[in-house]
Formats: sequence, structure tokens, C-alpha cells
Amino acid sequence: MNTKSQGPHLLAPDMPVQAYSSMLESYYEQLHRQFCQQNTIPDSISSIATFCSFSERIFYAMRDLLEDDFGISKLVSDSLLTPRLGDGKILALLQEWENNAIGKREYQQRLTDGYDSPYSGYRHCWMTYRVTIFEIERLLRITRERIALDAPDKLNYRFPWINDPKLIFEVDRCS
Repeated sequence: MNTKSQGPHLLAPDMPVQAYSSMLESYYEQLHRQFCQQNTIPDSISSIATFCSFSERIFYAMRDLLEDDFGISKLVSDSLLTPRLGDGKILALLQEWENNAIGKREYQQRLTDGYDSPYSGYRHCWMTYRVTIFEIERLLRITRERIALDAPDKLNYRFPWINDPKLIFEVDRCS
């Protein structure tokens, strides 16, 4: 990639895929699984904080691999479509919660006894969670389009988490 991303952003790769990366594929699968579990807002602030922390670590690792022009296998790309959480009601709801009393009440209800929240209040929590969902969805879409032609053949690959009937996936743009 000619241009490296600065800060917490991801620039779409501007060079063709140079090689397959099993590490990038593994990160993609892990992040996809975690992202699919966000089709409802978690019941606790600690679950939200864990998701955001996990996602941030994986985000930077994947970004570095994408900037080095690595890709994933076509099988994984075809099998793991990106859930449409960012296009739906969850992001709009979280944005509303950043600025109203309902968001404050929802935050307080989700605080568990003895949990020291890493957020400086409900606005910070809902904004961080919303931005994380948006960026992760974008990262999954970009990675899914980075198919490496030299990926090894795989048989009997299963992704049990995609069988949730509540999930709505994007239209297949990679075929």
C-alpha cells in the first residue's frame, strides 16, 4: 500500500493483494464472529467495553496486514458476508442515546455492581460503541474484498455463528 493510515482510521488499500495471510484470515473470522453477536445491544457495560477493547486490538492488527497488501481466501470471503448492523437501527439508536435521558437510563441499568466503567459517562459509552460498530463493519467489508489468489484450498470449513436467523447480511458485492 502506498499510503499508510494515520491514527484510528483505515484507508482502503490502493494496491492489489500481494499474498495470502492466514493471520489476516484468522482475525477476520474472529472479528466477524464478535460483530455478529452485536445484533442486539449487550446487557452490560462490561460486555460493551470488552467488545470495544477486543475490536480495537484486532482492528489495528488487521489494518497493518491490509496495509502490507495481504488478503484472505475466496472461500472465507464468500462464506462470511458482512452483517448489516451499521445500516440498521442500532447505530441510529445509539446516536440518539448519546444525547437523551433514555441513553443515560440505559447506561445506568447496564452498569453491573462493582464494575468500574472505562467510560466517562453514558455519552462516551454510546459514542464509543457506535463508532466501533461502524468501523468494524467497514473493516470487514474492505477485508472481504481483498482476495488472495495464492490462498490454500480448504475443505469442510464451518462458521456456526452465521446461522442466527436474526442476522441480515449484505448483498454479495464480491462475486
